[in-house]
Amino acid sequence: MPGVDPADDAAPTGLSLDPPVVLDEAVYVVMTSGRYDLIIEALSVDDYVDMVDRIRVLDGVSAVEASTYLATVKQTYGWGVG
Repeated sequence: MPGVDPADDAAPTGLSLDPPVVLDEAVYVVMTSGRYDLIIEALSVDDYVDMVDRIRVLDGVSAVEASTYLATVKQTYGWGVG
């Protein structure tokens, strides 16, 4: 799950969202108010390093930090949405 920081000269919302959104590996892309401005969830990635490298070179991206799940402790879809 890559966390993406914008370049110093780019506003947090100035990142081009289109390239990460169209990555086949992306399950969802969220804008956050935490450590990273974007978090990209990707599942079943054959070449995770290649995907992170493709994100790293996008215009407006300053840094990418890759994290992977070690274990799923709880997962539920009963969020009351819809």
